[in-house]
Amino acid sequence: MAERIFARGNVEICIETELKVYRERHDHYVRETHPQIAFVTLETLIHDSRYATMVSQPLLHEACLSLAQRLTAYKDCFLFDPARVWVGIQVPPDAGFFGGFYQEDQGYRYFQQIAVMSLSGALSGCHVDRTVITLELIRAYAHDTLHHHSYRLFFPVPDGGSPRQSFYRFQYGMNFRKWN
Repeated sequence: MAERIFARGNVEICIETELKVYRERHDHYVRETHPQIAFVTLETLIHDSRYATMVSQPLLHEACLSLAQRLTAYKDCFLFDPARVWVGIQVPPDAGFFGGFYQEDQGYRYFQQIAVMSLSGALSGCHVDRTVITLELIRAYAHDTLHHHSYRLFFPVPDGGSPRQSFYRFQYGMNFRKWN
């Protein structure tokens, strides 16, 4: 992960502290922002036999090994920690979600350094083939692994800016943004 803070002294320490709090409480963030969805970590989904009916665990395990091996071709690039990948597996029947790669409000969260995703069809009760679910999950994981390794540059919020946050993401990969 390539990340810089464009500040020095107390301002840099303040931003580092805020980011640390975001990243230590990532499980709370997932529960607070998605209270209606039951989540497990990707690590659990890969290894715990209780979830073997939801995904093809052998395919998922093999794909993760293959992806990890392929990432070694890129300097400082490695698989994103599967313990920080939260996978939605169930919601109440009336929630109106489907799940999968295109499910709203999912993806990589750079402040928390987590990924939020869901199993295709798992949030709707619709039947989706286990192999398709697994392949889509692998796609989402590879996608968010690349997001994790994208360059990020944080700037302090200008004086009088935001009362809730002392910094903002100025650069993400090749994209730039203003503080407001």
